This record gives sequence, C-alpha cells and structure tokens, in this order.
Amino acid sequence: MKTYNFNICKYHVTITIERKIYKVAEEKLAEEIKMEESERLCLMEAAERYIDSKREEFAASTIKGYENIIYHHLNDVWLIYLTKLTEKHLQSAFDEEMAKGLSVKTLKGYKTFILKVLAEYRPDFHPNIRLTKEGVNETA
Repeated sequence: MKTYNFNICKYHVTITIERKIYKVAEEKLAEEIKMEESERLCLMEAAERYIDSKREEFAASTIKGYENIIYHHLNDVWLIYLTKLTEKHLQSAFDEEMAKGLSVKTLKGYKTFILKVLAEYRPDFHPNIRLTKEGVNETA
C-alpha cells in the first residue's frame, strides 16, 4: 500500500492505494498535480474569489446571501474543477434543490450567482439550466 497526501480545492486529502491499482492511481495523481493552477480551480474557490473581488461593490447582505448559497446549497457542484464542470452537473444540483422544495424564484437567484461566477472564471461555458416546478418550465 502507498499513501498520498495532497490538496483538492483547499481541502487536505489522504489516499491510501492498494498495490493492484497503484500504477493507475499514481498516473491519475501525477496528472492532477501537473494541472495548471487555473485548471485546479474548483467552483467554490472561483465563487469565493468572485465575492472577494466584488466585496467593495456588494452590500453585506448580498455577500452573506452568496456565502449562504456556497456553504448550504447546491452541494454536489462546489468541489468540481471548473474545467470538468458540465451542464449536467449543474442541472442535477438544481433539480435536487427543487426537490427539497425551494422556489423557482430562489433558484433563479442561485443560478444568477453561479452564471456570474462562470462568466468571470470560465467565460467559454454557458450552461442552460432549466428550472421547473409544477409543470411550469422556466429557462433563463
């Protein structure tokens, strides 16, 4: 067995790898380490940087609202690298929030925040996130 320690999106991770899969895992880990910093930026870090860059412009309540979204909602997408983030990831996270009973209006706010972050840190990506509730389809 071999143990590796590294950071993913500012979280410390320890992986212990069995001998059978050691070679494949070692190659994947080496690939992750070689990634440029911009490629290793996850959605959470991008969102936090976005908030920090706009701190002077935003009201305290806006910042608190954005931080609430990051730390309490859409949990499945925040630790995904921006380069690997897909429309399917985002749609699935929004569908889960909708299933929890959040309103379309609330989710529109979440969506607007994420789209602003993506416009800043991944301008080539324009996901079409659909918000649906009780037969009403809203695409924006």
